[in-house]
Amino acid sequence: MPEDYLLTIKVLEQSCFGSAGCNVTYRIEVTSLYLEEVDPNATYELTYEVQGGEDTRINTLQITGATYSVDEQEMVSTPSEATELVAVVTAVSRRGM
Repeated sequence: MPEDYLLTIKVLEQSCFGSAGCNVTYRIEVTSLYLEEVDPNATYELTYEVQGGEDTRINTLQITGATYSVDEQEMVSTPSEATELVAVVTAVSRRGM
């Protein structure tokens, strides 16, 4: 379930251009809250949205047991330096089902 996972955004680099906004390079970090039991041997696909940028970014990562696989870097443009990016889980599904 989406509420079983908490996503945080780790900003790796930010380049700002005055009123033109910023380019932000980030990586998603996952915390599992395990509100429901999950099969530790199964692989789950977790789809998320990164909100706050000029465009909403949608991506999917994989979780197997306590390990997860994410893109090392993602990038988004923001309208200003003060913009806060937020990652929201939109779906979780068991791979192969």
